[in-house]
Amino acid sequence: MYQEKTSMHTPNLLYIIALSLLIPCLFLNCTKRIQQTAEQSQENAFEKKTAPIAKEIRTFFLVRHAEKVLTGKNPSLTKAGQERAEELARLLEEVPIDAIYSTDYKRTMETAMPTATAKNIAIETYDPSDLEAFSASFQGPSENKKILIVGHSNTTPALINIFANSNQYSSLSEKQYDNLYILSSVDRKVVDVLTIKYGKVSPF
Repeated sequence: MYQEKTSMHTPNLLYIIALSLLIPCLFLNCTKRIQQTAEQSQENAFEKKTAPIAKEIRTFFLVRHAEKVLTGKNPSLTKAGQERAEELARLLEEVPIDAIYSTDYKRTMETAMPTATAKNIAIETYDPSDLEAFSASFQGPSENKKILIVGHSNTTPALINIFANSNQYSSLSEKQYDNLYILSSVDRKVVDVLTIKYGKVSPF
């Protein structure tokens, strides 16, 4: 009688032991899976929060007008100046210029004209005596991303200083015509100014 009871309860005992070993394992795996899911959710949320935000990028090309006739109150360009204006257009041939600005003088308009003609863009004028107001016009959102601005020996460096919040750029000499300044702006803040030479080298 005793042996029969033992044989009947032995499988139940083994079953209980097996369950006692299996349940913790199942619980542990479930806990790990929940923890991994939670960690993955946190990572996804973090990635969403840290996703890169689109930035507004602009490029300004600033030049002084090309060589001018030395007589008259509103002189035109010399032959050398006309050649430099054509060279500016060739230099910017592959650049998708969106807008062109010039002061309302013959020498600046004539410097901008070859590029404006090549790009089929109307030249807009600005007041060189109020550069603060002109620079402020670029503080809002705009479709214009690449902009050519033609100025003078004093106004071009002054405008760069305003854009870049700098005092680094001083007026050009009367004989200096070959500087092209390229300003890179991100979210309406200039982050880099590159100066290159173009056309025939000017004496200082």
